[in-house]
Amino acid sequence: MSLPIMADVRFGASPRVAGWLLAAWGGGALAGTFVVMPAVKKLTALRLGAIAGIGMAVPLWFLPLGQPAVTIALILVISGIFVPMLNAPGFALLTTRPPAELRGQVITFFVTANLLAGPAAYVAAGPLFTHFGLMRVLAAVAIGVTLCAAVLLTFLRPAVAHGQQPAPVEALTRGT
Repeated sequence: MSLPIMADVRFGASPRVAGWLLAAWGGGALAGTFVVMPAVKKLTALRLGAIAGIGMAVPLWFLPLGQPAVTIALILVISGIFVPMLNAPGFALLTTRPPAELRGQVITFFVTANLLAGPAAYVAAGPLFTHFGLMRVLAAVAIGVTLCAAVLLTFLRPAVAHGQQPAPVEALTRGT
């Protein structure tokens, strides 16, 4: 939702720039689907999720720095590539870790929370952009995504420290 605002504030309200920025993010996510397919065969869900969290977070730190549109598009492609790499292990863990009798409730809660977060973000976005400005909001997004990546890393650390080698994501989805 910040991309059209960025096009408006920084690039003269250019719908062309807004479209290219949105296409860059979507193109990165599409490319990521082809990256994630071989990755789920080799990496554990926690490891893939941690890598994806870092991969999404690091490029976002460059958005508030006043980059030209082409650089912003490249940043969005790179960050977008990691979106499917985060979603795949997330859904694998979501559907395999909870006990069978709670799985339906866990998935329902997760989907409901996710569907409510989108509209809540749209409601909050206007006042946040108005009060804090584009660059501060983008910095806050980078901080938030980085904190989420740090949480994923904390989940990974105990498994590595105890020598656990969980199954790759692909094995989780097959139920083995």
